[in-house]
Amino acid sequence: MAVKYFSPVTSTGIIKVSRAHYRMLWASLTFMKEVLGRGAVFSVVRVSGTIKKVQIEATRRAKEGIRRAQGVGGEGVGLDVMDIMDDGDDEGEESEGLIG
Repeated sequence: MAVKYFSPVTSTGIIKVSRAHYRMLWASLTFMKEVLGRGAVFSVVRVSGTIKKVQIEATRRAKEGIRRAQGVGGEGVGLDVMDIMDDGDDEGEESEGLIG
C-alpha cells in the first residue's frame, strides 16, 4: 500500500494497493475514526485498475466542488458517491482508489 496523493485542502487522496488487498483496505478505512488524534471520516468514491482513471475522477470532483462553492451548476455529486470499477481478477495487479 502507498499513498500516491493527498490534498488537505480538498481532503482527497489516492492510495495504491494490490488488487488482492483493496477490499481489506476499504474495510479498514470504513472503520477508522481518527488519524493522528484528529477525527476523520473516510469515503471510497472510486476504485480503478489505473491511476489515470482515478486522477480523472479526482479532477472532475474538484471542478464540481468549485462550481458548487460558486453556486453554479445546480446539484452536484455528493461526498458519499461510490463509483466502483474492477477491471478483472488478475493476481498481482495494482488498483488505485480515490478517497474523498
